[in-house]
Amino acid sequence: MMEKAGVMAKLTGTEVFEVTGKLEVTEVPDGFVIYDETGEQVHYLNPTAAVIYTICDGKMPVRDIQAFVREAYDLEEDVELDGFFADLEKAGLVCQAK
Repeated sequence: MMEKAGVMAKLTGTEVFEVTGKLEVTEVPDGFVIYDETGEQVHYLNPTAAVIYTICDGKMPVRDIQAFVREAYDLEEDVELDGFFADLEKAGLVCQAK
């Protein structure tokens, strides 16, 4: 994700993200626990975040992920995912697919 003056740029909806690195993903009753052996960090994703993380396959653009979440949770409008993807990217859990 591109940064401008220390602030993450707003997503356009066409970006595509994929899972990065060799991460150990463990499903737990209330989401995922992800261990990054390289960075020696443990991350926790709640159930909704775990679903979104799972569909980051390097093919589905953000706008389609927003539509998926909107339909799955019967929402009237798209969920803003800029911060979510910025956090996952900063943690090294996803990167933009090329």
